[in-house]
Amino acid sequence: MACCGGKRRQGYIMTATEDIAMPGPGRSTIVSDAVMFEYFGPTRMAVKGPMTGRVYRFNNTGARVAIDRRDVPSVTAVPNLKRV
Repeated sequence: MACCGGKRRQGYIMTATEDIAMPGPGRSTIVSDAVMFEYFGPTRMAVKGPMTGRVYRFNNTGARVAIDRRDVPSVTAVPNLKRV
């Protein structure tokens, strides 16, 4: 029997092939009005912000990533992430 938390979490974890938030030509690596989150899980993880559509990548335990303030309420609910 599955719980509702599993479906919620499933919406946040993305595949490693998505590159929406990766810096590239014409893209800034600075996120204005951002909140820093730290990952403390055992593997790498990517989280898609539902408001901006950005994919935030946490490549290892202790990785810190700036999250757009519009995505913060949803990212806060993701396991193994804490606001710093």
